[in-house]
Amino acid sequence: MGWKSAIAHWSLAGITGLLLSGLMVLDQREVWSQSKTRLTAYVQKNFRSIAHEQERILRIRHIGLPRVRIGFDSIDDLILAEEAHANGAYNPYTDEVWLNYESVTYPLHGLWGRLGLYSAGRMTADDALRHELGHYFADKRSEAMGRGSWPSNVIAAAAACASPPCGLDADFTKEKLLMRLVSEGIGRWFESNGRERDTFSYDELPADPWTIDPIADKPVFYRAGLHLVKPILDRYRARGVDYLVTHLPRVDSLRDLPRYQQEALRVLREGTP
Repeated sequence: MGWKSAIAHWSLAGITGLLLSGLMVLDQREVWSQSKTRLTAYVQKNFRSIAHEQERILRIRHIGLPRVRIGFDSIDDLILAEEAHANGAYNPYTDEVWLNYESVTYPLHGLWGRLGLYSAGRMTADDALRHELGHYFADKRSEAMGRGSWPSNVIAAAAACASPPCGLDADFTKEKLLMRLVSEGIGRWFESNGRERDTFSYDELPADPWTIDPIADKPVFYRAGLHLVKPILDRYRARGVDYLVTHLPRVDSLRDLPRYQQEALRVLREGTP
């Protein structure tokens, strides 16, 4: 092959590669656009029935329902999304649920949907909505008690934890870590409508439990949260949520959580404040 032929060959290959790359980008954008449209339609059609089913199973009553948005529109949404690479998020200051259309799945149309097949993703829309409804329920119970939005300072805490590992720096304190643990435990319990088994083991914690990272160690952190709240919510439901949002654990170590659980169950059983 002469040098002119070689140049023509590689130029053609380069142009072809660029065109294919451009088509792949356009194709991915088209996929995301379709996902957003279809997820929006699915949520609009099914959100109320998902919430009402949750009320029936858990024997609770939501105070209204949050607005659900697909994709993010504000810097607060972006912070909440980025800090957990989240499938969804809840903003207690605006009472809005946000769902990530790039990772939340929905039933496919037609025959595939009837066969129970879903679009590609990490979490089903039903699970994501039930999880965020847990955050919404806790927030509204706190507001009904005159204590304001819960968890408090959630945007600031999320921003402090936006670049893992979080650690316990000046912004992300033990108190915020415990609040996050309780909050995600409530969300995880609501996600399965109280049906998920507690599989957490304290052996999963780091040697220094306070170094657990809510993002990098997310599976362990969420299991620990469920472990913390499950015996309280299984028995006391809405009253259990009221206790959790008003009594943050005061423990020297995350390994002391059973002591907090026992005190919570005693207080709720005796009906003392």
